[in-house]
Amino acid sequence: MPRSATTGFHSGVVVARNPEAGRALADRLGYGYASDVGRRSAPIIVNVTPIGMAGGPEENDAAFDEATIAKAHTVFDVVALPSETPLIKAARAAGVHVITGAEVIALPGR
Repeated sequence: MPRSATTGFHSGVVVARNPEAGRALADRLGYGYASDVGRRSAPIIVNVTPIGMAGGPEENDAAFDEATIAKAHTVFDVVALPSETPLIKAARAAGVHVITGAEVIALPGR
């Protein structure tokens, strides 16, 4: 059974700049693959890249454009520092529910 079926997400698209890694992850999860977001939208968007991370080369960038962010119901950015990344700021400004990387770090272990 694909891992995605056990987590509650039955479909998805992995968007990755690295086609080899992106396709491999998409295949492992049973998801589609795309090299860019394009006109796609989704109820949940997740950034698992260092885009927006303090001190990184893309610290002032958001992983998704404002139109994509505004169409989402939830935006999750795993970047913890800063907790208010450009992606999280844009989602808050659009009135979209957010989950920050800082919140995840603060969750107690099981």
